[in-house]
Amino acid sequence: MKEKKRKNNLYTLSYFSKRLRENGFIVKTLVNYSENDIRKWTIIIEPNVLNILCTCIKISSTNFYFSLLINSENLLRIRTESMEVIFNIINELKKNEKTE
Repeated sequence: MKEKKRKNNLYTLSYFSKRLRENGFIVKTLVNYSENDIRKWTIIIEPNVLNILCTCIKISSTNFYFSLLINSENLLRIRTESMEVIFNIINELKKNEKTE
């Protein structure tokens, strides 16, 4: 039986992007992968400022994480079910970018 998609899951591209935009971040979709791929999608957050590539990796309906590549250098892997965690990371990166 095929898994029913809920639109408000953190690993859903539309929900994730919408929440980021609602909180003032610029988001552009780069890739929406096929259903057979464990990667669900890749977006760029704050292009031309932070250049964060965010890829959602979904292993199962309860096992997923986000891979963040920051300015093509630092890679973070984040397991969370809270957008607040994502917001905090991006805001911290933004704050650090302004001080450099």
